[in-house]
Amino acid sequence: QPFLIVDYKAKKINNSELSARIAGMSGYLLAASKHHYMLDFYEDELELNVDKVSEIISEYSDANKPFVIIGYTYLIYEMLLLKLKALKKVFPCQNNVILIHFGGWKKLKDKKINKSEFNHLIKKTLNIQDKNIVDIYGFTEQLGTVYPARGIDGCRVPAYSEVIVRDTKTLEPLPIGKVGFLQFISPIPTSYPGFSILNDDLGMLTEKKENIIKFEILGRPSKSVLRGCGDTLPENFFSNQTKTNYA
Repeated sequence: QPFLIVDYKAKKINNSELSARIAGMSGYLLAASKHHYMLDFYEDELELNVDKVSEIISEYSDANKPFVIIGYTYLIYEMLLLKLKALKKVFPCQNNVILIHFGGWKKLKDKKINKSEFNHLIKKTLNIQDKNIVDIYGFTEQLGTVYPARGIDGCRVPAYSEVIVRDTKTLEPLPIGKVGFLQFISPIPTSYPGFSILNDDLGMLTEKKENIIKFEILGRPSKSVLRGCGDTLPENFFSNQTKTNYA
């Protein structure tokens, strides 16, 4: 299916943020039959190409052809949904359109937007219903394993992985409905010790049956350092490299 990408097509990678976005996106784009980039880079700012987006969505919708809108959560919210809301634009997509977003909610924390409000704005501006809105949870430390959630449902654990919720003080496993740190176990990483990751995301199991395990992300402790995937080095690491031998 064609992918409408909420980002811009860079001719060259000139900053670390764009490099990380491209790396995170590349695996998903392998499934696309065609790429349409929805953002332009104008005077050092990202801008939504409203005319282009309208034309492409109308073309596929008129022909009743399915397509996918995909991008990082914060870019979809700031560069697509808020722009359409401000312009009072509505692009009524057909029922066969899917929106996929990923990258987490860290960059939207200060805006105090939750998933229900986010999904409501998607329905209001794009007419995409909850069942076709897919939120992907995952992290660099376990590349190859993702935990998708449809609508406001919990994240689903793939058959080859396991999620354990652990008490924040004792690290003992917790039952359904109890909040703790999340531990992710996956057999995919084999070239590095990434098969078991205990991160500082808080969450709880919401469903646990024989073939279905789901969990909900509730955020991070208030005093935790807000780092994204791959941002585990201290801020002054590179500036100190000239002074310190890290070999």
